Amino acid sequence: MAGPVFSATVPQVRTWLANAQSSPAAAINGETSAGVIPWHLDLDRMEEEAFLPLIAAPGQARTLSLDGARMLASELRDSVARRHALAVARVGRSRACGFDLHSLVPVFGEIPRLGPDHPDALLWLWTHWGTTDALRQVALALATTASLFRISF
Repeated sequence: MAGPVFSATVPQVRTWLANAQSSPAAAINGETSAGVIPWHLDLDRMEEEAFLPLIAAPGQARTLSLDGARMLASELRDSVARRHALAVARVGRSRACGFDLHSLVPVFGEIPRLGPDHPDALLWLWTHWGTTDALRQVALALATTASLFRISF
């Protein structure tokens, strides 16, 4: 499945923002949401990436059997799938994130199906949001002017 190709350059590492902004209170009301991007996760790949280091253990004796490593990787996969499903179910319903970029400029079309690590998805986020991930630890506080909120992320 071919997705869109963008013409910007994405940083080689995930970007994290440390910032504070002031905005009119009325503008903030429409920007709160779950703070989750509804990505498609390649759970098979994630399980394999968890399994391989468990059986490789270079330079030391392996402490898990192959079956034990496979079971642990499977349990990790199931845990990720459950947690992601709960988070995605909150999109459009939760107001847990005080400044949700996905609610302002939604990740749409083929982009969520590419997954969070796909180069075209990262490029889309960088091009449209100026960061390569959803904002974390967003805090809203009233600014010194009663009609302003202060947003820290």
